[in-house]
Amino acid sequence: HCQSSNSGIGDFGPEGINAFIRDHHCKEICKRLGLDEDISLDFVSSDLHSNAPEKPTIEDELSSDSEDPDGDDDSIDHRDKDKADGDD
Repeated sequence: HCQSSNSGIGDFGPEGINAFIRDHHCKEICKRLGLDEDISLDFVSSDLHSNAPEKPTIEDELSSDSEDPDGDDDSIDHRDKDKADGDD
Protein backbone atom coordinates (compact mmCIF):
# COMPACT_ATOMS: atom_id res chain seq x y z
CA HIS A 1 0.00 0.00 0.00
CA CYS A 2 1.21 3.52 -0.71
CA GLN A 3 -0.20 6.94 0.01
CA SER A 4 -1.08 7.67 -3.62
CA SER A 5 -2.87 4.32 -4.18
CA ASN A 6 -1.15 3.84 -7.54
CA SER A 7 1.26 0.96 -6.99
CA GLY A 8 -1.00 -1.74 -8.37
CA ILE A 9 -4.16 -3.76 -8.05
CA GLY A 10 -3.69 -4.64 -4.37
CA ASP A 11 -2.87 -1.09 -3.29
CA PHE A 12 -5.64 0.20 -1.05
CA GLY A 13 -3.79 3.41 -0.24
CA PRO A 14 -4.11 5.12 3.14
CA GLU A 15 -7.12 2.98 4.04
CA GLY A 16 -5.08 -0.19 3.51
CA ILE A 17 -2.19 1.18 5.54
CA ASN A 18 -4.52 2.19 8.36
CA ALA A 19 -6.23 -1.22 8.29
CA PHE A 20 -2.82 -2.90 8.57
CA ILE A 21 -1.85 -0.67 11.50
CA ARG A 22 -5.19 -1.30 13.20
CA ASP A 23 -5.28 -5.07 12.70
CA HIS A 24 -1.62 -6.15 12.77
CA HIS A 25 -0.42 -8.56 15.43
CA CYS A 26 3.27 -9.40 15.38
CA LYS A 27 4.06 -13.02 14.63
CA GLU A 28 7.17 -15.09 13.99
CA ILE A 29 8.12 -13.18 10.82
CA CYS A 30 8.29 -9.91 12.77
CA LYS A 31 10.59 -11.54 15.33
CA ARG A 32 12.82 -12.98 12.61
CA LEU A 33 13.06 -9.54 11.02
CA GLY A 34 14.13 -8.11 14.37
CA LEU A 35 11.05 -5.94 14.69
CA ASP A 36 9.98 -4.94 18.16
CA GLU A 37 6.31 -5.68 18.76
CA ASP A 38 6.18 -2.71 21.13
CA ILE A 39 6.96 -0.27 18.32
CA SER A 40 4.23 2.26 17.65
CA LEU A 41 2.89 2.65 14.14
CA ASP A 42 0.86 5.75 15.01
CA PHE A 43 3.32 8.08 13.28
CA VAL A 44 2.53 6.45 9.94
CA SER A 45 -1.18 7.00 10.34
CA SER A 46 -0.72 10.67 11.22
CA ASP A 47 1.59 11.19 8.24
CA LEU A 48 -1.12 9.86 5.95
CA HIS A 49 -3.47 12.63 6.93
CA SER A 50 -1.06 15.56 6.93
CA ASN A 51 -1.16 18.25 4.28
CA ALA A 52 2.58 18.05 3.81
CA PRO A 53 3.79 17.31 0.28
CA GLU A 54 4.03 13.60 -0.36
CA LYS A 55 7.52 12.23 0.10
CA PRO A 56 8.87 10.23 -2.84
CA THR A 57 8.17 6.54 -2.41
CA ILE A 58 10.49 3.72 -3.39
CA GLU A 59 8.17 3.22 -6.38
CA ASP A 60 8.78 6.83 -7.44
CA GLU A 61 12.53 6.43 -7.06
CA LEU A 62 12.59 3.19 -9.04
CA SER A 63 10.51 4.64 -11.86
CA SER A 64 12.67 7.78 -12.06
CA ASP A 65 15.81 5.62 -12.17
CA SER A 66 14.42 3.75 -15.16
CA GLU A 67 13.60 6.91 -17.11
CA ASP A 68 16.13 7.88 -19.74
CA PRO A 69 17.44 11.36 -18.81
CA ASP A 70 18.45 12.32 -22.37
CA GLY A 71 15.09 11.33 -23.80
CA ASP A 72 16.28 8.81 -26.38
CA ASP A 73 15.27 5.20 -26.02
CA ASP A 74 18.46 3.34 -25.19
CA SER A 75 16.41 0.25 -24.35
CA ILE A 76 15.74 -0.69 -27.98
CA ASP A 77 16.31 -4.37 -28.61
CA HIS A 78 18.93 -4.40 -31.35
CA ARG A 79 18.66 -8.15 -31.91
CA ASP A 80 16.03 -7.52 -34.60
CA LYS A 81 18.14 -4.82 -36.28
CA ASP A 82 19.47 -7.27 -38.87
CA LYS A 83 15.93 -8.20 -39.88
CA ALA A 84 15.03 -4.53 -40.30
CA ASP A 85 18.14 -4.02 -42.45
CA GLY A 86 17.10 -6.89 -44.70
CA ASP A 87 19.72 -9.38 -43.48
CA ASP A 88 17.88 -12.66 -42.99
